[in-house]
Amino acid sequence: MNELKLKEYKEVFSMFDKNKDGVITSCEVGEVLESFESNKDEQDEELQAAFKIFDLDGTGRISKSELKSALVNLGENINDKNLNLIIETIDLDGDGFISFEEFKKFVCP
Repeated sequence: MNELKLKEYKEVFSMFDKNKDGVITSCEVGEVLESFESNKDEQDEELQAAFKIFDLDGTGRISKSELKSALVNLGENINDKNLNLIIETIDLDGDGFISFEEFKKFVCP
């Protein structure tokens, strides 16, 4: 094992070993997993806020016209060809709209 890998393993171990006793207990594993879940919740809230910037009518989905309006408001000059390409790329179910789940999968693959 090279030095870099050993250092990475030690960092991960110390992240789990909260009381620094050299032993990782099930409680310590649970604490780390809870903190990951907390960070995930914060990320979802940030994504929801970003999604609302584009979902101008609050329907829970972004239409082509909403996407164009939001991009123009953000200072982007986008033509219809590129707009269609964006929609086609993000709209996984092909309904012509971008749902929050599709938006989330695109932003955080």
